[in-house]
Amino acid sequence: MQGKQASAYDLCNSIFPADGKARGLLWQLANEAAESEREVKEGFGLHKTHQKITLTVDVELWSVVKAQAKDRKMPAGRYAANLLKKAVMG
Repeated sequence: MQGKQASAYDLCNSIFPADGKARGLLWQLANEAAESEREVKEGFGLHKTHQKITLTVDVELWSVVKAQAKDRKMPAGRYAANLLKKAVMG
């Protein structure tokens, strides 16, 4: 799956599509690994510098953001993040 993104759930399903028990064990392992990584990062002060969020915006507003991002030759998500940062930081 090089160059593609998928959720851990999707990956577990693609690895064990017909074996629910194995898929469940892999899912449990993935969750435990993620929790361990979080605990280690917190323990050593290695906090994230970025946070991925999901926002619900009006369709018309998103169309304007996408058009302005295209004019600036940048991804709409990054442009929206820049707008949010400017609005909050001043």
